[in-house]
Amino acid sequence: FKHTLAILQAICKECSRVLLAEPERIKYLKKMRHPRTDVLARAAMLKKIVAACKKNYVCPHCHRLNGVVKKISGVTTLKIVHERYTGRRMEDELEGLLELTHDAARINQDLANLVTPPANSAARGPRGGGGGGGAPPP
Repeated sequence: FKHTLAILQAICKECSRVLLAEPERIKYLKKMRHPRTDVLARAAMLKKIVAACKKNYVCPHCHRLNGVVKKISGVTTLKIVHERYTGRRMEDELEGLLELTHDAARINQDLANLVTPPANSAARGPRGGGGGGGAPPP
């Protein structure tokens, strides 16, 4: 589980490449492929690679923003989430996505019905449940 999380934190979620610039990637690749590198040195090098990849939030290959990869605690199964639109750097991308969604909703009325919530859903809360016994209000 720990290794899966480390790998997901080191790759781009758009193009699936390592979040390292090409010269840096080649440098680490040569060191990892060297036949005299022992297991402990490779493990330490892997930690350095993951730490360097965590610092890069923009992919050097496709130039897309990558969010945070976290594990969900409190559950018995393997749960990993990619929070793409959280953080200070992601606000511009989120605003662009919302603007595109609203533009599409203005053009397509069927999409507008799906995107914009009904007027009375704000009173029910984010999950849509009123907290009552399930009977509709009078």
